[in-house]
Amino acid sequence: MNDFWQENKRLVTFAGGGLLLFLIGILIVDGLYGTETRTKERSVARSASELRQVRYQGADRDQAEAENGALLDALEALSERAVFQPRPEFSLEGGSAQNASQRYVLELERVRLMLGTLAGRKRISLPQGLDLEMVATNSVDTLERHLAALDLLERALTLAIEYDVKQIRRIRVQLDSAFISRRGTGPIEETTVEIEAISTPASITDWLQATQTLAQGQVLPIRKVEARLAAAKFDELRASVTFSAVRLHLSDELAERVGERSTAQGRLD
Repeated sequence: MNDFWQENKRLVTFAGGGLLLFLIGILIVDGLYGTETRTKERSVARSASELRQVRYQGADRDQAEAENGALLDALEALSERAVFQPRPEFSLEGGSAQNASQRYVLELERVRLMLGTLAGRKRISLPQGLDLEMVATNSVDTLERHLAALDLLERALTLAIEYDVKQIRRIRVQLDSAFISRRGTGPIEETTVEIEAISTPASITDWLQATQTLAQGQVLPIRKVEARLAAAKFDELRASVTFSAVRLHLSDELAERVGERSTAQGRLD
């Protein structure tokens, strides 16, 4: 050993010093970061233990499926009540652009003639041509929306004539601004039909109540009502009523799931 020491004492000294510095470094690092490291390790071990445990049972899955089904049913019911469903004669499913344009012109003339006849019998004033111009477009989508608005307008004016609304001053149809700009309508698209009428408060009230019943097969959703006394006639109201023809644009996946659920429910019924 003495001979080894005499020959290698410098090497041994350097090695021992290096080992001592290494141990001191470990102690310093442990002092600075050891507590935090051990805390993280315990947290990881605890999380791993929790993940190995069964957190959800079959009953939880059944409850989630039941809640999801209830939400889909609610969505379907609300969609049916909110969405305006044009009658078959105002539908353009599967039609070409030329046929769509011809259909719109024919239906517009028919509605003008029919409402003009009904109003004439009761001496009720309607705007010239119902304030509607020919739609100068070959876009099937645009014509489809104008036809739906025409359907809504016919229903609303038929009820107005039935409940003796004296005068229809103005009619305005407006497509959804997002549809017109082609920037994308989002989940809800709305075409509005504004009707300005003058009549007694009783007839205006009866007319609006009638639009909210199922007598016409569907409620006519009202977006806004503005009413004030007619000029120089304290027994008459000037009412501006904005009806809304709503379209819903659900995601393909959601629409498919609602459709599948409706089909399954129909089979059960």
